[in-house]
Amino acid sequence: MRKISGFQIANLLFWTALILLNVFYFKPIINDKYLLADVLIFKSESWKYSVVVFFVIVILVLGYGYKTYKEKLKIFNVCLLVLLSLFLSYLLKNITDNFLLFLNSKSEAKEVVVVYKVIENKENKVFSLYDNKNFINSENQLNKINKYRNDNKIKSVFEYKNNDTIHVAFNKGLFGVNFMK
Repeated sequence: MRKISGFQIANLLFWTALILLNVFYFKPIINDKYLLADVLIFKSESWKYSVVVFFVIVILVLGYGYKTYKEKLKIFNVCLLVLLSLFLSYLLKNITDNFLLFLNSKSEAKEVVVVYKVIENKENKVFSLYDNKNFINSENQLNKINKYRNDNKIKSVFEYKNNDTIHVAFNKGLFGVNFMK
């Protein structure tokens, strides 16, 4: 039976801790503070940060490979290490995005007020908010805004009628993503 090395145990613990940190710490904060539309827009535009993560991983992997296998490091091995780095950065994209959104919510923020138009159709039981870019019609998202308004002792979202306007205050963080305190 093969013995498990200390490096393998440390590696397993690192990846497990990273995944658990993402699932049980970053995701609940993001779900609490951000609207889904803002998260989706950020994640679609966060490729810039993924490129940075890719280059950091390439430098680390190539540095480790050079230190360990100086005489055996060939072009083919370098290409494999770059591909490994690309694969790792792809796997880490969700964790990277969540970490950046976490940092966004912890940074100094300026307040931004977004004006929504209430769209209500009682026949079809539809209630939505529209800001000329995105519709918010998910009960979860509407309740998130309503909770924020109730906590600040502001009129409930659901008390507004069709074509009323509602002002929602957000904070804009380091990466330009709106979030609620």
